[in-house]
Amino acid sequence: MGILALLGLSCKATGGGNDYEKRDAPTGRLTSFSYTHSGTMAQPFKQYELELLETGKVQFFAHNLGEFHDTLMASREVLDTLANMIIRNEIYLYKDHYEPDMEILDGEGWSYFAAYDDDTILSSGGTNAWPSNYALPVIANYLDSIAVKAGARNIGFEDW
Repeated sequence: MGILALLGLSCKATGGGNDYEKRDAPTGRLTSFSYTHSGTMAQPFKQYELELLETGKVQFFAHNLGEFHDTLMASREVLDTLANMIIRNEIYLYKDHYEPDMEILDGEGWSYFAAYDDDTILSSGGTNAWPSNYALPVIANYLDSIAVKAGARNIGFEDW
């Protein structure tokens, strides 16, 4: 195990165990969602952006470094499933930002954003620190499976 991994293990929870905000679970329908996970000095490892269109379809940008980079169309059901995952995994309770107790000059960053039709906005992020129940990789795995099923390709920047 590398030194950054060891440091990361000590940075999972921040703020003396106060990892979460007290707020009610969202009740509106999810209309927009994004999640990014990247290295400090590199492009995103994973990036997903989903937006409900007026047609009722969902535009879905999916990037998984080295595997696919594509914009696809998905069903409304994908956003509904994400909304359930946000509640089930208590992602809506994440604080605005997470930072380690000590300075780390390299590592990882992450952020997520969710917008609902009742004007509820959720967002959180961190640099080398995560809430103790960091569940966004579960969502990333779900979105990877949707992208693969939809035929996501690895389109290079020159193909845009």
